[in-house]
Amino acid sequence: MAFESIDIAFDFYCEYAKKASFCVRKGGSYMNDGILKSKYFICSKEGHKPPKSYDSMEDKDSSKRPYYKKRKRRTIRCGCKAQFFLKSVDGIKFEINEFVEEHNHAMVEQEDMHCVRSNRKLTHVQKDILYELSTLNLGPVKAFNILRTKYGGFEEVGASKDDCKNFKQRLNCFISEFDADMVVQRLSGKKRCNDDFSFEYTVNDNGELTRLFWADEISKKNYLAFGDIIAFDATLKTNRYKMVFVPFTAIDNHCRNITVGAGLLSSESIESYTWLLQVFLDSFSVAPKVVVTDQDPAMKQAIASIFLNTRHRLCMWHIMKKLADKVGVALCNNEDFKRKICDIVLIKKDGEDGVDSIVSCSCKRFEQYGLLCRHILYVLNLFRVKIFPKRYILDRWKRDAGVNIRTAPMSNLGSEKNLKVKKISREITLAGEYLINSYITDIDELTKVRDQMNIMIQKADETRYQRTSLSKRDKFAAVLGYDQLSEVTVCVPSGIRNKGRGSHKRIKSQKEIAIARSGKKQRECKVCNLSGHNSRTSP
Repeated sequence: MAFESIDIAFDFYCEYAKKASFCVRKGGSYMNDGILKSKYFICSKEGHKPPKSYDSMEDKDSSKRPYYKKRKRRTIRCGCKAQFFLKSVDGIKFEINEFVEEHNHAMVEQEDMHCVRSNRKLTHVQKDILYELSTLNLGPVKAFNILRTKYGGFEEVGASKDDCKNFKQRLNCFISEFDADMVVQRLSGKKRCNDDFSFEYTVNDNGELTRLFWADEISKKNYLAFGDIIAFDATLKTNRYKMVFVPFTAIDNHCRNITVGAGLLSSESIESYTWLLQVFLDSFSVAPKVVVTDQDPAMKQAIASIFLNTRHRLCMWHIMKKLADKVGVALCNNEDFKRKICDIVLIKKDGEDGVDSIVSCSCKRFEQYGLLCRHILYVLNLFRVKIFPKRYILDRWKRDAGVNIRTAPMSNLGSEKNLKVKKISREITLAGEYLINSYITDIDELTKVRDQMNIMIQKADETRYQRTSLSKRDKFAAVLGYDQLSEVTVCVPSGIRNKGRGSHKRIKSQKEIAIARSGKKQRECKVCNLSGHNSRTSP
């Protein structure tokens, strides 16, 4: 009997061990000129427990090595000779050279076989379910509980909670290696599927991702309705690669923050901000009327060079933080200072009802928020304007403003082969559910369906060991829908330093940091009892 790969041969021996009620593990191998020539698969009770490398009690007081109290474990090895020996000429196909069937120990009870290590394995469908549930913020333990409830018990799952945890950990390790390339592939695929999707990125000389921008069709529709004033904020937390997340946000007709675009930057420089704003302008074709940012000089220069006719204003949070320094605490807390004296001007009143009236107020509430202030409303009432002027009813306040549209989900993006496999797998699952729902009251027809499926399962078992198997990395890529390339086109960033450096909080200014440190006790000189740099005196 020949096998197409060593993994298929091991699966065959594990299936045999499952029916024979014992556990197996991989043994030694022999390689020649980089080609695997032979491989042993053995019983888990083969050999004997290796002796200790040193006596921990004798070395307890030794300074050469630390003392560790080890847990006493019973050995399960008893020198069993059962084995499955394979040989190969080309390192691709393997043939059985020797098979030892006899064991010198008692077999495992069948009701306990689901706990045996070699019998615990997650199938591709189960891995796919675990990954899909993880996208819904369900951890591996909750996902395992869903599987064992659906399958009808722990023993029917074929794996344990720890196996689910290990799979999620290994999947995250695989993602960390190809994270940037996967993001570029998925966003590029979405751009091919949707003409309204905008996506741009840059890499450095080492192929590492440095800048990234994206905006979907909903963001663009929101920008057309509410993009007259946007906030450009680069003080949010950085991701694991120390890249600053830069969202472009606006306010909708329900006074909620909405995203009209987003980007990632590896550095907070003028060049990075200029690139990001230029890509933003190319994506939307129209610059905003007002951009609100913090007091960042690099942002100020980038906005002035790209958004030529746009007003740049500081956000109210930064203004109020600096108000006390500019005018003093006493005046800042004074209520006569906070109130504004408004000069209301009725420029023009057209028609008897005043529908086309033009009014303005020095408080500039309408220019700032798109709503008329109470001073103008009082003047309109004084002039007996009964109908609200149409020019002051902006589109952003209408009911149909910014209606959401359907967008292609990210899970439907990937290589053509993976998409086809997922589609067929989903159709098979739905077909099985449809037959169950159709014959749930007819046990005879339901039995016929089961028998037909058992025939197909038997046919699949006869040919499963002649099919090629995927490597572990290819299996992870198939679960993620990632078209793994021989070479990674976009590498993850490394060695990047900027403000925040991976902090999970808002990036603080130098002034805030200084104020926070001022309350802490500083180091003092033991000679002059002065703290900080004042304790250092010249000789």
